[in-house]
Amino acid sequence: MQREGGHGKHGTAAATFIAIISAAALASCVGASQKNSAGLDSNTASAVAKHVVTGLANHDWRTLYGLLAPEVQGSFKSQNEFVSAVSASDGGIVDAQLTGSSTTSSAGGYSYYSQPLSLRVKDSSGVKAYSTTLYLVYEHGKWYFLGTDPPSSVA
Repeated sequence: MQREGGHGKHGTAAATFIAIISAAALASCVGASQKNSAGLDSNTASAVAKHVVTGLANHDWRTLYGLLAPEVQGSFKSQNEFVSAVSASDGGIVDAQLTGSSTTSSAGGYSYYSQPLSLRVKDSSGVKAYSTTLYLVYEHGKWYFLGTDPPSSVA
C-alpha cells in the first residue's frame, strides 16, 4: 500500500487507501502480463470497472481483492492481509462513481482500460471530494483491477 502522510488520522484519506499499486508493482504486472490483446471487449472492461467501484463504495474488500490483477494480489500474503490493510486505511469512503469517458490503450504490447473516478470521503472535518483514474489491465483473457492514480482533492 502506498501511504500518504500528514493529513489527519488516515493521511490523505482517499490517497491512503486508493493508491493500491506502486510503480514497482506496476512494473511487475507489465513484466508478467500475457501479451495477448485478442478478444478485447470494452463492455466487459466497463462492467469490471463498475464492479470495482461498487466494491469501493460498499467497502467490500474481499470482492475487490478478487478483482485485482494476479501480480497485485501476489504483493499481499493473503486475502486477509489485503482486507486488513484496506479496511484500516479506507479513509471513510462514502461514495465512489465512474465519471467521464473511458479509454482503452495499449503500451508495450499490453492493453489497459482507464476511466476517471470520483470519491467522496468522510473524515473528522466533514466530507471531501477527490478525483482519480481507475486502471484495469487485460491478462489471461480477463480484465483485472490494476489500481488508481493518487487522488487529487476537488475544490
